[in-house]
Amino acid sequence: MPTRHGKSAVFMIPPMVTARTVIVVVPLTILVSGHEADASRAGLRNATYGTDTITLDDPPSILFVSVECAATPRFVELAHTLNHLQKLHCVVVDEAHLLLSDFKPVMKCLLPLWAVGCQLVALTASLSPYQETDLKIVMSTTFTVIRMSTVRPLIEYVVDEVADVDDEIIRQLIEWDCDVSSKMDRAMVYCLTRQSVERMASVVNNVAGVKTAHLHAHLDEDAKKAQLQSWLSGEARVMVATEVIGCGYNYPSVRLVIHRGSFRSLVALHQESGRLARDGRPGISRVISSAKSRAEALHIDSSFVEPNAWIVDMENC
Repeated sequence: MPTRHGKSAVFMIPPMVTARTVIVVVPLTILVSGHEADASRAGLRNATYGTDTITLDDPPSILFVSVECAATPRFVELAHTLNHLQKLHCVVVDEAHLLLSDFKPVMKCLLPLWAVGCQLVALTASLSPYQETDLKIVMSTTFTVIRMSTVRPLIEYVVDEVADVDDEIIRQLIEWDCDVSSKMDRAMVYCLTRQSVERMASVVNNVAGVKTAHLHAHLDEDAKKAQLQSWLSGEARVMVATEVIGCGYNYPSVRLVIHRGSFRSLVALHQESGRLARDGRPGISRVISSAKSRAEALHIDSSFVEPNAWIVDMENC
């Protein structure tokens, strides 16, 4: 299902009518606060495993859990107990396409959770039809597919072939910052590595003079929250990041997304561009590339593990 077409409703409606808990496995911890806010606005009592106290007598309507915690025997035991007590409605995995990527290897260790015995729901806007069989293998189950068009007509896609990628990004951001029409508008720059993120954020801050936040997986949780809050509040209007904030995060007024040099896959391009235009206003996704940046991307990609190489390799789980 595409952005803004009700994926979150899939896990928020059942507890309203069944009075049973829905477990939502969230692949990126940065997404949890947004889900919590949405659930609270809907009047649903929710909790996050590892942060809030969970009681079997009165479990929350929605229980959010990180992938890392969901893979632990202790959490699997909790899910089994809730199901045995008939207090568990289903287990939902958000951004399920990540089960087929190497971005979160721990996701391949969720097989014990899939075996709890309740209904499983996989949500994503980025699973192509040919990947459905691979997902069934990873989840060790069969499922009914409900598919909608994921076309986003408000997003304009542009590819710029340039001599110097960083110079062009600076030019684009200065131009965007001068022309921005609302104090709520934001821009994002995606880079393939954390080193590129830190270097690009420094360049945009110091050369372009545009206040910039940055995010990557190697920042600690407090630093991530501080950087994200800086961007959300408007103190920094540009976010430079890796794919750590590439999917699922919902800030409505992103007007410009720039992919520095390249992107990891068409799925990544689709997800990262999907941050745009969530408020119903147009946005632009630009890939700013050069021969040098593409060569750098190929060097990075050579170390990646192809998903199919570990789909059937579950011994370490």
